[in-house]
Amino acid sequence: MAVAHHESDDFKTSFVEGGTFAGRRFEAALGGQTLREAKLWRVGTPVGTVRHAIRTLRSSTPREAESRWSLADGLARLDVDRLLEHRWGGDAAHLEQHAIESFLRIEDLPAASVAARLDGAAAGRVAAALSDAADGESDPLRAARLQAAGSRLAEHAGDPQAIEQMRRALVSVGDAVAGPIPRASDTRAAIVLPDQAVWCSAPVRIDLAGGWSDTPPMCVDLGGTVVNAAVLLHGKQPLQAIAKRLDEPRIVVHSVDLGESRTFTRTSELLAPSDPSDWTTLPRVALQLAGVVPHHRGASLKRRLERLGGGLVLTLYSAVPKGSGLGTSSILGATVLACLDRIFNRRIDRDVLIERTSALEQCMTTRGGWQDQVGGIPGGIKISRTEPGVVQRPRIDVLEPPTGFIDSIRERTVLLYSGEKRLARNILEKVVGRYLAREPEALRIVHRLKDGAEAMADAIRIGDEDAFAERLAEYWALKRAFDPAACNSRIEALVAPHRRDLVAWELPGAGGGGFVMMLARDPSAARRIRGRIQRRSPNAAARPFPLEIDSEGLRVTVL
Repeated sequence: MAVAHHESDDFKTSFVEGGTFAGRRFEAALGGQTLREAKLWRVGTPVGTVRHAIRTLRSSTPREAESRWSLADGLARLDVDRLLEHRWGGDAAHLEQHAIESFLRIEDLPAASVAARLDGAAAGRVAAALSDAADGESDPLRAARLQAAGSRLAEHAGDPQAIEQMRRALVSVGDAVAGPIPRASDTRAAIVLPDQAVWCSAPVRIDLAGGWSDTPPMCVDLGGTVVNAAVLLHGKQPLQAIAKRLDEPRIVVHSVDLGESRTFTRTSELLAPSDPSDWTTLPRVALQLAGVVPHHRGASLKRRLERLGGGLVLTLYSAVPKGSGLGTSSILGATVLACLDRIFNRRIDRDVLIERTSALEQCMTTRGGWQDQVGGIPGGIKISRTEPGVVQRPRIDVLEPPTGFIDSIRERTVLLYSGEKRLARNILEKVVGRYLAREPEALRIVHRLKDGAEAMADAIRIGDEDAFAERLAEYWALKRAFDPAACNSRIEALVAPHRRDLVAWELPGAGGGGFVMMLARDPSAARRIRGRIQRRSPNAAARPFPLEIDSEGLRVTVL
C-alpha cells in the first residue's frame, strides 16, 4: 500500500475542523473523519499502488471505497518484524544506534519487536537512552511513548526500573490530558444565599460497547466511540453531593457512606499530593478545579473564603459499592464539581463539566477516560464520539429505539453485584501500557472496539435484540482480550450456573469484579436466574438489581 500526501497535511485533524488532503479542504467529500481514517488507498503491487496514490493526490475530488484501505487499516496490518528486518537487515548495532529515531518516526512501532532484536545489555542501554530522551521531550505524549518503550526494553534487560518507567509514562499521559483544561477562577464570590444548600444527584452508567477507546492516549490518537446508558439502582440516583456555606473560613468535608469527616483550614492541606486510597482526594481535587481553593500553595485559604463569602461544608454520598464497575468515582466527581460550580453560577455548562471531570480523573491519578461522566451526566442510552486530539469534547447522540425495545431488554437483564471489589486503575494501567508500547493486538482491539460501538448503536436504533446480544458478547470478548485479568475464576464460577439461560454477559467498566450484566435468552430465563440467585446467593455481598434506564441524568437543585 502506498500513501501520498502534501507536507502540510495533518493526519489527526478531521476535515470538518480544518484537516487537509493534498493541502486542500475536502469536508464535503470526506466528512468528520481524519486523513488517517479515510479509505483512499489501494492495496496491490508496488508500482500499481504508487500510481494510484499519485492519481488520488492529484484528484479534484478524492473518493473513498470499501475495497480500499485507510492509513489506520494499513498500520493495523503492518508486519513490523518484516519492516525492521527490511530496514536494518537484522543489524542489532545499527538498530540500537537508531532506536530513538525509529520510535519517533514509526508511530506504531512495537517496543517488543525492537527488544526481540537486542540482547539484554543492548536493551538496557536503549532503555536508558529512551528515558533520557523522554526527559528532554517537551510533548508529554511523545515522552509517554518513549517512556513506555523504554519500560518494555528495561523489562527485556531484567531492569527493575521497568515498572517505574511505565508509571512515568502514565503520568506524562495525565499531564497531556489535564494540562489544557483550565481550572475555574479562584476569585469568584458565591451567588447562593448563606441559608441555601446546593443538592446534586446522578445515576451510574453501564457501558454497552466501545469502552477503552475513550481512554487517553487511545482517544487522543484515534478518537473514541462509546455506547453506554445512565442507570438507576432500585429506582434511585445513587450518587449525591450537597454544598452549603459556612460563616467560619474553613472547609468541612463529610462522606456519609464512609462515616468520615475532615476539616481544612490551610491551602497546603487541600493541595496535598493525590492518593487514590485517601477518600479526601476526590473532594480536594474537585475543590481545586472549581476554584474554591487558591491555585497557589502559599496563598491564604482564609482570604480566599472571605472573598467567596464564607466557608463551605461539602457532603458526599455514594450508595454504590466501591469497585462496582459502574463509573462511580468519575460520576461522583462530576456530581461534586457540578455542586461546587452551582455555588458560583446559575447555569452548569455540560461540556465544561465533562472536561473538568476528565482533569479530575488525571489529577487523582486514577487515569480514566471520558465515558463514565458522559454515561451519567446526560440521561438515556447514547453513543458518544470524539475526534483525535488532546482536547476531547464528546459529541453525544441519544439513541431512541423502537417502542418496546428497552422494556424487552430490561425484562431479559439481570444486573448482579458480584461482591468482588477491584480498583479500575490497576487494570487501566495494564491496558494503557499495552497501547503505549504499541502491541499490535492492542491497536487492533481499539479499532474493533470503535467499530463495535457503531454496530451496537445501529442495533439499538432499529431495535434488533439479537444484534444487541451479539455486540454485547463481542464487547466482553474484546475487553478480555485487552486484559485477561478483566475476569477471574470467581466471576466465572458465579456465572456458570446460569450459562444455559444466557445469550451474553459482561462486567461493566474495566472488569475484574463489581457488577455483572447478564442478558438472558428471554424473560422466563431471566426469572430463573433471579430465582437461583435468591435461593443460593454466591456470597454474602452478592445481590441482584433490575436494569432501570435513567432518562434524566444529573440533577442540580438549590434548596
